[in-house]
Amino acid sequence: MAPSASFATGLVFLSAFVVVEGRVPTPMLPPRLFRQRLFTVSNTAMVVVGLALMGSSFFFSPFFVYVQGTSIWSPGYGPCPSRWPR
Repeated sequence: MAPSASFATGLVFLSAFVVVEGRVPTPMLPPRLFRQRLFTVSNTAMVVVGLALMGSSFFFSPFFVYVQGTSIWSPGYGPCPSRWPR
């Protein structure tokens, strides 16, 4: 699936979630919470940090292989705690 199609699909599902949650009597995530500035800012920050962590973990493998010159297997098992020096 093309990235733009995935993004559009995600927006459709997010919109559907917002509409459904706004109509049900007991929503999973009450929309009124987003009227509080602290809640909205902290959740936005958590989403940004989560996306950054997932993105960085995706780019670590090519960095280890092509920039640092390690073997192709090293990025897979290198970050494991059992491999850390004691």
